[in-house]
Amino acid sequence: MSAAAQLGASLPLFSRLSKRLNTLSTPFIADDGTGEDDYALLPPPRLLGPLQLTAITFFAVCGSAYGIEEAVSAGGPLLAIGTLLGVTLVWSLPMVLVVSELSVAMPHSGGYIVWVHNAFGPALALLNGMVNLLCNVFDCALYPLLLAQYVERALYPLLPPEPHGAHGASWWRELAPDVIGSCLRLAVVALAAGVNVLGTSVVGIGMVAFMFLVSPPLLALVLASYAAPHTAPLAPFTPSLQEPPTTAAQWHFLLALVMWNNCGYDSAGMVASEVSDAPRTFPRALTAALVLTTVTYALPLAACTAAVPPSSWPEWGEGQFEIVAKQVGGPLLQYILLATSVTAEVGVLCTLMCTTSRALVAMAQLRMLPGPLARLHPSLGTPYLAIALNSALIALATTLLHLEALLEITMFFYAVNVIVQCATVLRLRRTHPHRLRPSYTLPAPLLALPALCALLLLVLTPARGWLAALSLFLVCLLLYAIIHLVRLAQGHKPAAPPSARATAAVEALAVVVPPFNASAHGNAHEADGVCRDGRSSRAVMSAHSRAAPRHAGQGDAWFARLTQRYRPLSDREQEMQRAEGQLQGFEMSRRDREEWDAARDRGDEEDEDEAGGGRAEREKGASSGGRAATASADEFVDIIE
Repeated sequence: MSAAAQLGASLPLFSRLSKRLNTLSTPFIADDGTGEDDYALLPPPRLLGPLQLTAITFFAVCGSAYGIEEAVSAGGPLLAIGTLLGVTLVWSLPMVLVVSELSVAMPHSGGYIVWVHNAFGPALALLNGMVNLLCNVFDCALYPLLLAQYVERALYPLLPPEPHGAHGASWWRELAPDVIGSCLRLAVVALAAGVNVLGTSVVGIGMVAFMFLVSPPLLALVLASYAAPHTAPLAPFTPSLQEPPTTAAQWHFLLALVMWNNCGYDSAGMVASEVSDAPRTFPRALTAALVLTTVTYALPLAACTAAVPPSSWPEWGEGQFEIVAKQVGGPLLQYILLATSVTAEVGVLCTLMCTTSRALVAMAQLRMLPGPLARLHPSLGTPYLAIALNSALIALATTLLHLEALLEITMFFYAVNVIVQCATVLRLRRTHPHRLRPSYTLPAPLLALPALCALLLLVLTPARGWLAALSLFLVCLLLYAIIHLVRLAQGHKPAAPPSARATAAVEALAVVVPPFNASAHGNAHEADGVCRDGRSSRAVMSAHSRAAPRHAGQGDAWFARLTQRYRPLSDREQEMQRAEGQLQGFEMSRRDREEWDAARDRGDEEDEDEAGGGRAEREKGASSGGRAATASADEFVDIIE
């Protein structure tokens, strides 16, 4: 048998295996299909403008110059600044364009979780979700640790020398920083969780304020450094004064540190559904954040290394900017920078907890995690359970691991995530070519730049980093296997997740199935049809009824928001028009739809019934056809989601 024949004979086996993997990738799908998510029912308001998105992205990536200091001791200021600029061009800029494209094409609260799910299906989305979950937890755990180190370094000289006599001095000065640091880390995590429960708009407004609070002290440090009498402006750029890395481990640390300080632009995609005018806002906001991040890192590095002797460069570490500030500006500037460093780290943690909690929500909506994680707070409308779980995992990681281990594991998983995102954007360009995109997108060959950087980072990762990362990943897979075994023992049969083609059919049906009738307050549209998010209308109405008491004080405004959830947006409606011709049996004339909408707006139930009466048969056909599309959707393979 020829190789082609053998391959053809094995395709059915691979198809069945793929379907089985997709089924096993969503262990929390309810057998009756009624496990609903409040987060999906209430569309988030689009409150984030360009300035707020710029601030959120800036703090997700940078926040301030604090954290880049060790790059100087790793390879000298010339190599540190050169690596920073090179990483900006071949790593950060391509990822900015990738994230802008995907966020505009699929503006969902779920970002890279939803992108990969739409591109490759549940199986790879689950693996990507595990990678991102681990990456997010360890990344967020770095910032409370850095903050505690800054405070410990500043307060250690102020500790009482002998609180319990001569024999107690050593014990006190060794143990007190650890105790204070642990308490401070947990307090910062709790503070960030509380801010996130208040809402995304609070985080966005807070980050704008933090951005303007953090920048002036750094600018004052730069000016004071260049104004110091002993400053040598060209010293950081003199090759003879540099001490480059000599081992692969040193090169890996330098590269990982600089890349870690320039990663996180994909976090902006987590709040894409809450951004106003996404096609214009995302490219501008992310580009502004990129420029601001590069300047924030490069200027203090160049100025502060010029203000100190080259012999001190190998000793640079966390909190070095405060030490230089004391030398060039006195204690006042030092303590101002200490306060801004604390503010910056809190802002970064708040931002990352905001975006990473929505990754948990997306995984819960896709049933890769338990559905209750997607529930909203009754009055604040935030995913409080996801935030609580996220903060608990971050608190555990930040108290148990040290900086180097957290950095290695974070960048290992983030490198994998970058490779997957590059593959995702190529896949979605082929499968969803009609989707709305920014005016400029990254050419396909240039996607190799960030992918090669990620591969280089993986190659340079020490063996202990590989071992730790793979061990954590295997533990996650083992937990999923245990979950399946427990659910099977309890009599829960695995329910097949909706395929990408079925999801496309459901989106197309959003043009046909009438919107939710707000005036009926949860009693309308009783037919067991398929709504635009893929669930049965009976289940949606049931979930509406459960959610209604919590929003009773909002009156008709709450139901109007529900109505908007099921109305095609103007750009979405234009996309669906292209798919209508491929959906046999689901045609609807524009005149009928306009009559139905006009009747609904007038609130005249008789006119509404008359206008909708001519669509009863089509509605019934859409319901049965929608169920058929969910079960077998081969004919909708090219229909847009």
